[in-house]
Amino acid sequence: MTKSSSSSKCIIDGKELIEIIDLGMHPYADTFIPEERYFESEPVFPLKCGLCRHCGLVQLIVLTNPDDRYGMYDYSYTSSNSEYARSHWTAFADETSISPSPDTKVLEIGSNDGFLLGRFLSKGCKVLGFDSSESMSRIANDQGIPTINSIFCLEEAEKLLASQSHFDVIVANNVLNHSNDPLDFLNGVEKLLANEGRFIFEVPYWLSSVQTGNFDQIYHEHVSYFTISSLSKMIERTQLRISDIQLNEYHGGSLRVTLVRGHAIKQENWSQLIQEEKSASLEDIETYRIFMTEVRKKRSRLLSKIHEIILTEPNASIVLAGAAAKANTFINYYNLDSTLIRCITDNSPHKIGKYTPLSRIPIVADQALTGIENIYVLTTAWNIVDIIMNRIAKSNPTAKVLSYE
Repeated sequence: MTKSSSSSKCIIDGKELIEIIDLGMHPYADTFIPEERYFESEPVFPLKCGLCRHCGLVQLIVLTNPDDRYGMYDYSYTSSNSEYARSHWTAFADETSISPSPDTKVLEIGSNDGFLLGRFLSKGCKVLGFDSSESMSRIANDQGIPTINSIFCLEEAEKLLASQSHFDVIVANNVLNHSNDPLDFLNGVEKLLANEGRFIFEVPYWLSSVQTGNFDQIYHEHVSYFTISSLSKMIERTQLRISDIQLNEYHGGSLRVTLVRGHAIKQENWSQLIQEEKSASLEDIETYRIFMTEVRKKRSRLLSKIHEIILTEPNASIVLAGAAAKANTFINYYNLDSTLIRCITDNSPHKIGKYTPLSRIPIVADQALTGIENIYVLTTAWNIVDIIMNRIAKSNPTAKVLSYE
């Protein structure tokens, strides 16, 4: 039986949390159900966030077991299958100023199918991947990217150091926020980093989520929700220091942070962002009362639209587009399932033929919509809506867009 623990304490400083967000009961969002497990029940847990007013961290109140999160089902997301991701990570590799040589060692934590490491390998670096998913590790190793299948922590770093020298560049994108113990994670990175090395990571930016009202990046795999302020206070507890912070549009707004040994470097680009965080009152409980009120209103409006279509157009089909993890938070918070939704489209061969967790909506290729009349499409991967709708239009030019508003 899978286990979880409820924590009223901040995972950074141990101070009391104040509950700010409650999205109900949810399964693991990065889980997609294969046909042979259709009739099984997957675990569900309360999806709640708490705020630490001492350090400003927003985190899940119910922490699930990471071995279960990443081991109960084969992981289905691959970087190399997404045009959007390929473009972002290719640019990431090009923007990482390193001196490529067989002596330059790059470690990626959360390396997925090895796409990003493949870019560093092609530049002449020596690479190693570290990933919690057995299926993704297998894909990467089969493609010639040496990958260790394990959940990264300080203990694993010490094991690795027994057989490896230190790394010049360590990368962890959208991974630190998955850790139940981010301080232990950072201490593991520090253990492996060469004296002049750099740790570069990206995390979704909590300020962007609050400003846009996008609640769907909250799910059990995302344990922490960072601002620059909360990141800075956490990093002060380690031997690493911030040398650069940049904001980009990945996942609707992400921070790219570079850490080094030694002294922090003050730069205006993140000083301005910290001021924006203060102006947004991200440590004020009232901010989240307003946030949740707007989320509930949007849900009511959209459900009214869906029910109106079903009542007045009995031959209509409602289709979702984009079987991302965030889609599952959206689907389950809105109480959508296969009785209301015909299918959800995706272009990943690792997802097509499976079902969404709990809701059991079948995942089909975009081409499956060809020839079907009177379709309403609602995009559930809003960060790549243009890419998705272009694919849908090629398969079914008469499909109508169903808006959230």
